[in-house]
Amino acid sequence: LPPNLYKQTIYLKRWDKEKGEWEHKIPFKKMSSGQKQMLYQLSTLIYHLLNLKSVPETQVKYNNVSIVLDEIEVCFHPEYQRMFIYRLLELLVNRLHLNEAFGIHILMTTHSPFILSDIPNELITYMENGHQLTKEEQEDRKMRKPMAGNISELLHQSFFLHDGFIGEYARRKILSLVK
Repeated sequence: LPPNLYKQTIYLKRWDKEKGEWEHKIPFKKMSSGQKQMLYQLSTLIYHLLNLKSVPETQVKYNNVSIVLDEIEVCFHPEYQRMFIYRLLELLVNRLHLNEAFGIHILMTTHSPFILSDIPNELITYMENGHQLTKEEQEDRKMRKPMAGNISELLHQSFFLHDGFIGEYARRKILSLVK
């Protein structure tokens, strides 16, 4: 990028699915915080992985890379949460083929059923009150596999929403009316 003394604007284009063409230029500064966060996260990961891949064969070569992503959905609109795993894999595997350069191991924490619905059950560890649920506990609760699961069901079973799916204020008002 040019030095800060120059006034600069970065423009991005977005693919319009319906028209099958690129939309007009979108100034980066007008993007939402979630849109920027998505770009920052993905581009930072790609930047570092490409740097690791560029290490010459004569130096220490990385065979495996571990990536830890904590609360990856923070600042994301639900649609961006829903698309995150797809976009990450699309970049790492399909576009840049970084999985051919080294083994990539990703550990994620999330409170998003949208993220969870793209993860196979055998790759998920459920935690409740600092305790890891065993397979028996999951079976006792009749927990369904989250892959391609219904978002409302995932919210209920995977995030332990024991008091329902509405805001606490509204829930208490309804309960007080019932009494």
